[in-house]
Parts: sequence; structure tokens; C-alpha cells
Amino acid sequence: MTGGDFKEDSPEIYVAVTLDRIGQRYGLLPSEVLSRASTLDIIAMDVSISYERMKNSRSQGQVPEMRQEDMLAALKQRKQQ
Repeated sequence: MTGGDFKEDSPEIYVAVTLDRIGQRYGLLPSEVLSRASTLDIIAMDVSISYERMKNSRSQGQVPEMRQEDMLAALKQRKQQ
């Protein structure tokens, strides 16, 4: 993969961004992250990235705030379809 050979939401770019973010946070090179990071590190960064995206989307009015009861009702309704 080179600088322009990727799709915006491809798994490859997601892995590269995750490695970069972990490296930035802990002061490591991507190769060091690959050799030292555990699954927990990757999961924690995934949650962090997802949470940041959600906060940004909410601040721009793109994601409505929902109560847990409303989310569970929507999920139940979807499963019944």
C-alpha cells in the first residue's frame, strides 16, 4: 500500500491509522507497535477512535442523542423484521 493506493474506509487504512495513533500516543514507531502491542491495545485504540468520531458527529448534529431504552426498542423492532 502506498500513499494513494487505498480506499478511505478500507481495512488497510484503518490498520494504518490505528498503528499510527497508538504510536503517537505512546511515542513508538509503527514497527514497534506491531512487535509490542497486544490485542487489548488495539481494542482500546479502536474504542477511542470510535468514541472520538461519535463525539465529533454529535457536536455537528449528525448523530442524535438517544436514551438507552429507545436504542433497545429500536434494536428489538429491527430483530423482529
